[in-house]
Amino acid sequence: MDASVNEKPSFHGAVAEHIRLLNFGRDVASKLIEDPRIRKAAAPILLHHDLHKRNIYVLDEDPTTITSIIDWQSSSINPAFMHANDEPDFAAHIPTPDEHSQSEDLPAGYNAKLCNQAFIAGVRLLMPKLCATWELDDDVARFFEYCHRTYRDGAGILRQVLMDLANRWKELALTGSCPYPLPTSEERLAHGEEYKALEHAQELKKFVTSRLNTASDGWVPTEAWKEALENHKELYDEFLQNMSEEELKEVWPFDKPCSVVAV
Repeated sequence: MDASVNEKPSFHGAVAEHIRLLNFGRDVASKLIEDPRIRKAAAPILLHHDLHKRNIYVLDEDPTTITSIIDWQSSSINPAFMHANDEPDFAAHIPTPDEHSQSEDLPAGYNAKLCNQAFIAGVRLLMPKLCATWELDDDVARFFEYCHRTYRDGAGILRQVLMDLANRWKELALTGSCPYPLPTSEERLAHGEEYKALEHAQELKKFVTSRLNTASDGWVPTEAWKEALENHKELYDEFLQNMSEEELKEVWPFDKPCSVVAV
C-alpha cells in the first residue's frame, strides 16, 4: 500500500538537497565518533530489524511460548547507537489520558505499559551494549537515527536534526565546530514551511494506521485484508470532503484506495 519512491510528495525534498544533507551528515558523523561518550555507545551489535508482533509466532494454547521468529533477512551488525531509539511494537508504551483513571481503556494502556517496562528490563539485563546508547543525548541519538534515512523520511527531518546539533554543539561539549553551517534566515523560513508539511504528513500517517489498525508500512493479516481495504476507502473518502484529491494525494501515506472486488 505504500506509495512508490517515484511518487514522493514535493515537501520530501529534491534529490540534490538529499545528497547535500547526506554529505554534511557524513562529516558530522566523522566528528561525533571522535567523542569518547559516543565511542562507548558504538559497540557492534547484531539485531533483528523487524522484531514486531507479526513476525513472532506463539502457541495458540500458551501465547507466552514463542515457537519461531521470522523475517531475519534484514538482520545486520551495526554500531549500537544506530538502534538507540528502536522499540518493537509489542513494547510501545501507549499512555492513557490519565494513567490512574478507571476508564475502559485502562486495561489496554496498563498492559502496554507493563510490556514496555518488561522490554526495558530485558534490555538492561541481556543487552548492555544497547542499554549504553540510552545515555546519549536525545539530539545525538536522533542524528544517528535519521542520518541515513532521508529517502524514507524526507530531507527536512535530517536538516532539522543537523540544525539542532549545530545549535547545541558547544553545549554538548563536542570538540571543534559543527561541520554543518547554520542556515540563513531565508533558508530557515523555507525549511520551516517544509518541516511543517512533513510533520503534518507524519501525524496523518499515525492517525491513518491507527484507524486502519495496520503496521506503518500498511501491512495487515490476510484475514483482515478485505476489511482493511473497505475501511481505507471509507477513510480516504471522509478526508476528501474537506480537501481536494490533489491535496490529499500529496500527504496520504498509502496508495489511492480502489473499490473492493468480491471474490
